[in-house]
Amino acid sequence: MVNLMSTFLRAPRARAYPRAPRARAYPRAPRARPWAARVAVAGVLAALAAACSPAVPIVAAGAVTTAAVAEERTTRDALTDIEIETTINNNLLNASPELFRRVGVDVVEGRVLLSGAVSRQDQRIEAVKQAWAAPGVREVINELSLAGDPGIQRYSQDLWITTQLRSRMVADAGIRSINYNIETHRGVVNLIGLARSPQELQRVTRIAAAIPGVTSVVSHVLSIDDPRRLAQTPRPDGNSDGFGPAPAPAAG
Repeated sequence: MVNLMSTFLRAPRARAYPRAPRARAYPRAPRARPWAARVAVAGVLAALAAACSPAVPIVAAGAVTTAAVAEERTTRDALTDIEIETTINNNLLNASPELFRRVGVDVVEGRVLLSGAVSRQDQRIEAVKQAWAAPGVREVINELSLAGDPGIQRYSQDLWITTQLRSRMVADAGIRSINYNIETHRGVVNLIGLARSPQELQRVTRIAAAIPGVTSVVSHVLSIDDPRRLAQTPRPDGNSDGFGPAPAPAAG
């Protein structure tokens, strides 16, 4: 009897609950491969080299190709233009952050195109002065207008126009788009560069004029056989904005 009672009075045995599931061994994230980064860097360097050379071998991802950059400027002229543009932008920034922000600078064979909008006439004069201060400048074309800040919406519209024009030129087999620089401000498309023929330039201007939002197209493009490519334009005096007569001094 005692044994029977002790059997019933025993503490209940712990239930054997199922074990918690073991953590899954998920696959490791792939390890970074140093050679992949080196190949990517090599590809970027090859692309930069191609932009400065008429025909250079490109080695990227194990493939060897030859890229011919069909630009009418020589490599030396292209590098000089980059140096001139950088110097002018630095000059504008040092003169006035507002000038640097509102003046677009494009350089082709030492010919400088200034475009955009400034608020005062003296700023137009200062922009031309800073452009001429860069070594190697042969001509300054002043397309700066007098107007207030266009704002983000207007800037976005102008950027869209420039992008549309560039993409359409690239897609047109009859146009060597690399020879053209494009600046758009308030719907006005400014072109500077080198045209292989008058027909090519007409083709470019027609495409530009057909883009929605374009109000006018201003071309400062020269043909490849134009003697002005090597001409030196006389520097204006210190009070000239390079566009029309110098303003009269204020009375008093």
